[in-house]
Amino acid sequence: MRNHYPWLTLLLAILISATACTASKEKQMKQANAYRELAEAYFLERQYTLALQELLKAEKLRPESALIQNNLGLVYMMKDRMDLSVQHFKRAIKLKPDYSEAINNLATALLKEEEWDEAIDYLNQLTSNLVYATPQYAWLNLGYAHFNNKNYALAEKNYKLAIKHYEDGFPKDASYIKALGGLGRTYTATGKLAEALAVYGQAIKWAPRYAETYYYMAQTYEKAGRSKDAKMAYLKVIDVAPDSEIANRAARAALKLR
Repeated sequence: MRNHYPWLTLLLAILISATACTASKEKQMKQANAYRELAEAYFLERQYTLALQELLKAEKLRPESALIQNNLGLVYMMKDRMDLSVQHFKRAIKLKPDYSEAINNLATALLKEEEWDEAIDYLNQLTSNLVYATPQYAWLNLGYAHFNNKNYALAEKNYKLAIKHYEDGFPKDASYIKALGGLGRTYTATGKLAEALAVYGQAIKWAPRYAETYYYMAQTYEKAGRSKDAKMAYLKVIDVAPDSEIANRAARAALKLR
């Protein structure tokens, strides 16, 4: 029988094709999410190779997913492939320019690569974002980047901003201690030795078994010519963190003191 409405047949064919395409895309999305969720479980168990295998499967199905790209960056960071880590974090940000977590992760990777200026650029994006939920981490990292750039005024400013955030009532965590340690190192580098020792004392009150505080304090005592106090601080490092790399460094430093 002759078809008097060829356009109707064409329309039906297009609709059927579109429906099939949508169903296929939904299936791919579900499968990609399943791979990603399995990868996240492996990541939490520190099985980074298995996590990577699942994420690469997910990426093939959903290369446009900023979340998958960010997760790939994290896995490569854990596998000490910072070049690939940086690439994936940048892809995540390109796909989602306001992706604060990926921006922070990228900055962290750049700090590990000692790319101080580029890391500072990304961290400034976070601190200028008034709705960014955890600015203390960005300020801490900015302090570290500026310290290594020998811009001690900006290092001091950012460490103090991180410390103030906690002292304004936010729950203190390891980053609070790191910010105090960073500020102490900045004071030591600029010759403010009494201020540095006071900051280390503040850190020890809150975390009396944090080895790095004692190590930096010992260095400050050395710079002040207080060898006996320096040696005691180095020995304290060994006491709170035996069989660690920082304890080995402290032991070598203590042996050099008279």
